Amino acid sequence: MEKSEYKTLKEQLFSRRRNGFDRLDGAERGALEAYCTDYKAFLDAGKTERLCAAEVIRLAEQLGVARSTLYRRLRKFGIIE
Repeated sequence: MEKSEYKTLKEQLFSRRRNGFDRLDGAERGALEAYCTDYKAFLDAGKTERLCAAEVIRLAEQLGVARSTLYRRLRKFGIIE
């Protein structure tokens, strides 16, 4: 078997490992970058637990979610007791 045939066979038989980021297309990468940017801004705004809670409330109010609905959902998912 020639070297080029061996190389072709090897490429067909062995998978190349790719992480999730490598599998994203351009639009998905853009959406991921936007999410990461927003998440970093959230972390910067809430450096302590109290500030995080205040930031969650602020964002919920900005989205029009009532405070009672927010607390009910936080309890449902076990984030608060």
